[in-house]
Amino acid sequence: NMPKTRSYNVQAETMSRMIAVALAEKDWTQAHLANLCNFSESQMSIIIKRPDRCNFSTLLIVFKKLGIKNIPICQP
Repeated sequence: NMPKTRSYNVQAETMSRMIAVALAEKDWTQAHLANLCNFSESQMSIIIKRPDRCNFSTLLIVFKKLGIKNIPICQP
């Protein structure tokens, strides 16, 4: 038996990377971003790690706070 792995989601991976790069460029922590978005730190961690599991409205809040205008969203 092969070990269970999460299927690779290019879109989710791209969004995670965009958030991480924007945080680094602004020299912000996840905690700071969470505070700006009125989310808990644990919520923010999940949003960053698994953006494909978030509501679009949640992603809009995060990307807007980071100043990211083009969100890579595709229809299934």
